[in-house]
Amino acid sequence: MNSSDGFLSEIDSVRVQRVREISEIKRLYCNSPHSDPRGIMSKSAIVLSYAHWEGFYNECAHTYLRFLTHLNKPLSAVDWSLLLGLLTSNFESLRARNHSIEAKHDFVEKLSVALKEGARGYDTSVLLARSNLNFDKIKTNFSVLSFSYDKLQKYRLKIDNEVVGWRHGIAHGSDPDLSLLDLEKHLELVRELLLVMADIFQEEIMARTN
Repeated sequence: MNSSDGFLSEIDSVRVQRVREISEIKRLYCNSPHSDPRGIMSKSAIVLSYAHWEGFYNECAHTYLRFLTHLNKPLSAVDWSLLLGLLTSNFESLRARNHSIEAKHDFVEKLSVALKEGARGYDTSVLLARSNLNFDKIKTNFSVLSFSYDKLQKYRLKIDNEVVGWRHGIAHGSDPDLSLLDLEKHLELVRELLLVMADIFQEEIMARTN
């Protein structure tokens, strides 16, 4: 068995589970015989579908970090941008100490250590969605991971306006205009986005394995 197979299977397993739940949402909300004059069912389905979008991304990020830990090699040898998660607390310390000479010297020493460290103890907060997985957040997080976001580019407007925008509007009480909502297509969109996100992480894992 390839050393990456378990991580690839983990991503597949989580995606399949979430797709099944999205299918159940579709069954409950799209085929309901009850009227929905206030749009409560539609709003609930949108919030739930966003939860699957963000939750799956976060799970993929955690799986990828476990894979990097499994590689047992310095992150600097994988990609320099990944060092951000090892140096976050040091950046904060540097700022708190007003960028003094002593603080800068300590930072350089910490950097020399980080260059030899793997993913164990990584600050995952730099890679998580933080309740706002819009396209800009994807670009920011992918820049740290050194991933390409080309496969998601064509979904940019739908991610920002529908998957994230509608969810934020509902969650924050701004009552977004859902007059153009086709709930079945919306759920299919989210299901498709999960597959694209899975492909991105799995391809990166396979590339790092070879």
